[in-house]
Amino acid sequence: MTLAFTGDRSGKGRRFGVAVSRFSKARIRGKRLGEVLLDGCLERLREAGVAPGDVFVVWVPGAFRAAARRAR
Repeated sequence: MTLAFTGDRSGKGRRFGVAVSRFSKARIRGKRLGEVLLDGCLERLREAGVAPGDVFVVWVPGAFRAAARRAR
């Protein structure tokens, strides 16, 4: 049986943490991949009503280290 989760897309009043890897040197439209992904993430959060002050961004050296930093 497939489980389905539903709910509203409102992020108002919620806080979010975003970990962005600096590892990739790939560039898209002149920006590093991590910057492009972060821009998209922040835009979706804004559309969901999340206040800019409720989003915390942490730049980490690589994807492996992101999990270690989150665990602290």
